[in-house]
Amino acid sequence: VALGLLRTAYIKRDCVAIVVFRGAAAEVVLPPSKSILRAKRALDCLTVGGGTPLAAGVLCSLEVAKRSRAQHGEAVMLLFTDGHANVSLRGNGPMNRVQRNEQIDEEITALVREFKHACVTAVGLDVQDGFRSTGDAHAVAEKLGSKLITIDAAKPQRPAQIFLDSIT
Repeated sequence: VALGLLRTAYIKRDCVAIVVFRGAAAEVVLPPSKSILRAKRALDCLTVGGGTPLAAGVLCSLEVAKRSRAQHGEAVMLLFTDGHANVSLRGNGPMNRVQRNEQIDEEITALVREFKHACVTAVGLDVQDGFRSTGDAHAVAEKLGSKLITIDAAKPQRPAQIFLDSIT
């Protein structure tokens, strides 16, 4: 799916940035670029697993999108997620799961206001198939005020087309 979106971005000469979030932090692995080769290399090096600092990923993406929007115009964030956020921006410290989830929800809610203020469009892509999906990605997309596209492993081009149809 990501490669299909990259190909489309390359054809349209759009800039693409890649932000990853895992463990306890987020990082930009590809600053805004028009190089599909650099983007593919960045995707090929991605690892998954561990904690999910969703708010840190959204915050880092927002910062990249605001800078890119100032230089290139429109900015769209594609959030590939299962929605299982379990690491707060402030760390997890001595709190139970319910308190941590409330804190993460507050962080995401605050970031949503910044997204709207910065005029950055967000689109969620649920990486869990429909059978295993818990609905967490839907809840995150709802908080972000974004459309949610479910990735179907059997039809990997479908999300790219849905996304393109939604922004044209």
